[in-house]
Amino acid sequence: MRQTTIIGFVLAGLACLTPTTTAQRRVSDLELLVRTAVHEAGWQDTGDMEAIYAVLAAGAAREGIRFSSYARAYSSRLHAGDVSRRWAAELTEDCAAPPSWPRFAYQRRGEEVLVRPHPPWAHYRARCLEVVARARRVLAGELVHRCERTPHDWGGRLDRERAARLGLVPLVCEPGPDGPPRGDYYARPSLLRAESVAESATAEGAAAE
Repeated sequence: MRQTTIIGFVLAGLACLTPTTTAQRRVSDLELLVRTAVHEAGWQDTGDMEAIYAVLAAGAAREGIRFSSYARAYSSRLHAGDVSRRWAAELTEDCAAPPSWPRFAYQRRGEEVLVRPHPPWAHYRARCLEVVARARRVLAGELVHRCERTPHDWGGRLDRERAARLGLVPLVCEPGPDGPPRGDYYARPSLLRAESVAESATAEGAAAE
């Protein structure tokens, strides 16, 4: 995954209470999902969008807030445009060229930095349209995550040490036709305990009927 987001849930409860701007309110759930998935997993999605959506949808349901509010809170820097790939926060349903699309690409070779023209947006628009189509299927419930249970958080390689310190439980996510998801997905122990208690109460209630 390209961004450290594993601690997003720590701030979600407070950030989701912050009033959004008029511009933010006009962003659709589909665009929020597209922006998050592309920023976290890139254009070649292998199941991350479904898992990311599961994290956000479940979190919104837990907090009793809208999907859009939880999505913005969980990845607040991304949706505020405060990331190096700012263009990801500008993706739209019609896949118009993001205003911040880079003009140059930089590659470090030792102490030397090579600068070359970045491919134009026209070379990426077809990929964007494919991601938008995938997001529509995810929101419609046609594509769902392949993790062993609904994940509570996601992260990447650089988040693993922090996740271990927090005691998050790594989840196994089955690979799809194109391979396994690129990111790591986790369950929170506190929520696992709460879910276990709720399941036990439900089972006891059913047995008593």
